[in-house]
Amino acid sequence: MGRFKSIVDVFSGLALIMASIVVVRSSLGREAPAGTPPDLDGKVVSLRGSASLGDESAPIGVIVFSDFECPFCGKFAQESLPALVDGYVKRGKVRFAFRHFPLAIHRNAQLAARASECARAEGRFWELHDVFFANQSSINAAELPRLGKEAGLSDAWPICAADAISTSADAVARDLGEANALGIVSTPTVLLGKLAGGAIRVQAVIGGARPAAEFTAAIDKLLR
Repeated sequence: MGRFKSIVDVFSGLALIMASIVVVRSSLGREAPAGTPPDLDGKVVSLRGSASLGDESAPIGVIVFSDFECPFCGKFAQESLPALVDGYVKRGKVRFAFRHFPLAIHRNAQLAARASECARAEGRFWELHDVFFANQSSINAAELPRLGKEAGLSDAWPICAADAISTSADAVARDLGEANALGIVSTPTVLLGKLAGGAIRVQAVIGGARPAAEFTAAIDKLLR
């Protein structure tokens, strides 16, 4: 009987451990995506050729590698980015750049990335950026005309977005290649550093949908 009780206790303990792991994983999944941000301290990464906001002579540069279908990227774009724009970009302290990292697990991420580059050619990247992140579940080929109209794009824009062999596709491929070379594995991944000559020397990397205060604290530290 004592031996049977010991076996039961062992299995009960294992069940408790497994349940705890499930709870922890579930909690982490709500807070941040999988993947540890790479150590890029001192790495030089350019903002040139990317959709950017802010003064080119700003002392700090911030680069986000992002995916339009990624829910964590949506959280960053709608909650943290506005605070950075209002508090730093508009005040000439930060230049912010968007780089593409469409993940293979997201069916329409490549399409959305190309579409945003087509929108940039019409001078409306950030308008489409906001429309896409406000309508992530609607990003697909059939909905592009409606989303483009909401962003103020031309009737020809969906044709450009659908072209998988174009300068827009090349821009996305360039960003993907650099992200892979840097060892970035998840989105959003945000690089921060002193800005000079259109590039930053990375001094901080923040991954996931972190609170705006975490980004502002990192920028304030760089400004000091």
